[in-house]
Amino acid sequence: MKIPTQKQLLRLQKIWKTDDMIGLQYGVSGQTVLRWRKKYGIKSLRWFRESRNYSIKKLFQAGLSTRELARKFELSQGTIAKITKSFKTIA
Repeated sequence: MKIPTQKQLLRLQKIWKTDDMIGLQYGVSGQTVLRWRKKYGIKSLRWFRESRNYSIKKLFQAGLSTRELARKFELSQGTIAKITKSFKTIA
């Protein structure tokens, strides 16, 4: 397995956003990609997750189900449930 260069890893991060998605492209785990990022001093795209979670929150409060959100954001229903757990809609 050839490890990507710092420049390649930065480009992949812009395209795939998460370590897990980059890992899928290389056939490795997200943890392996995390080690690569740390080696090069590349930070995670935390802003991406925060922005995504904000969108999930707004759509959840608007009435979308965890199933619909999972499909829309290509996440598992379990992940959506964890994200939405802290902000249940107040009726």
